[in-house]
Amino acid sequence: MLAQLKDNPPPEGTSSHKRRTELERVPLGRLAQPEEVGKLIAYLLSEDASYVNGEVVRIDAGLLS
Repeated sequence: MLAQLKDNPPPEGTSSHKRRTELERVPLGRLAQPEEVGKLIAYLLSEDASYVNGEVVRIDAGLLS
């Protein structure tokens, strides 16, 4: 549910109330945009991240913090 973009319609059978409830759990109050995830991927693939090794990077807007 949280992996979907905010602007996309919910999956069939998902109530708008349930979707709002899930979104309210996210501290930033919104879901990630593809560009935000893409920027992290671009960094990790760049020479600037050559010393980064074995890390888990959570992109969860603080949900698991």
